[in-house]
Amino acid sequence: WVEIADLADVQRLLLPDNPQIRGLSHAIHYQPSAVAGGDYYDLMSLSHRIDDYPADLPDVVGLLLADVSGHGAGAAMEAVQFDAILRTYKGSEGEGPAGALTYANRHFFSRKTRPHFLTALGLLYLPHEGRMRLCNAGHLPPLRRRHGGLERLDQGRDIPIGILKEHAYDNHLYDARPGDLLVLYTDGVTEA
Repeated sequence: WVEIADLADVQRLLLPDNPQIRGLSHAIHYQPSAVAGGDYYDLMSLSHRIDDYPADLPDVVGLLLADVSGHGAGAAMEAVQFDAILRTYKGSEGEGPAGALTYANRHFFSRKTRPHFLTALGLLYLPHEGRMRLCNAGHLPPLRRRHGGLERLDQGRDIPIGILKEHAYDNHLYDARPGDLLVLYTDGVTEA
């Protein structure tokens, strides 16, 4: 039990603190079904990576949500490994979230065959362009509420990470308007 609790502590250390993102209201609720689990997310401002990005505009935002198949310590270990893989990504596999997920998929196979796969959703919000790039690797589609209507953003849903080593993912563009509400979630919501 102590080892699983220690793993859960490590897993929580990987999750971002509630980052301050200029021009974006956000809320995050993370609650694994066990002490440790396979859900993972990261959220960060990327404005500093764009030369001469105006300080008066909302931040460019990167968001990643993933869910490792299975439960418990094994899934939690895979989520930690997924985070480690992503932190070595330097942009060599292409642009936007599709490049990061393609890179992660190739490195997911770097040693022995894994007993798990994972679904992931990568999003790059570009407020200065009024759009977002979305890459869906087998994950539940995000929901967008706009002017009282609800829409599933399910264009281009692809296979999970860890299925085909040489698979390349694609970005899909969506418009993003002030007042939009975007909900991203794992199967913990739909299976609860």
